[in-house]
Amino acid sequence: MLTGESIQQAVSGALQNIPGKGEGTIEKRTESRIRYLAEHPAEIPQRLEEINREWTEGRVLTATAAGLVAVGAVLGATVDRRLFILPAVVAGFMLEHAVMGKGPLSLAFHELGFRSSHEIAQEKYALKALRGDFGAARGDGEAAGWSSSMNSTSERARLVMEAARA
Repeated sequence: MLTGESIQQAVSGALQNIPGKGEGTIEKRTESRIRYLAEHPAEIPQRLEEINREWTEGRVLTATAAGLVAVGAVLGATVDRRLFILPAVVAGFMLEHAVMGKGPLSLAFHELGFRSSHEIAQEKYALKALRGDFGAARGDGEAAGWSSSMNSTSERARLVMEAARA
């Protein structure tokens, strides 16, 4: 069962929309939100809408890189040709990201709290499972594969998070 303190942490995590803010890792904040929403299932649709609008670290990286390339090109053409180095460096980072799947910029955005598309999909899957989307039309726990003895929503939330990671 969740304690008052952990519920308070979950609430603050669920309401935390500013990337990089809040305590703990991205995974811990996601788990905290899942536990909170397991206790407050009426709020799941709103959270799913928020997730659909969330920018991934890849999207932020692409937008930032495009902006830096544009600024570097303009400054190189109008101020000093040596500033053309900025778009070249950014292109190198983007190439590294494309080839390796990660790079310094994507890791920096992840540290700021932006999640990968995989991390976002995990939370989405977990919330849909909690809501009962993968069970019978009624969405009850028995149809979703939960035993009748498993009445703890925090236990269901834990199992859902484990399944989402798989």
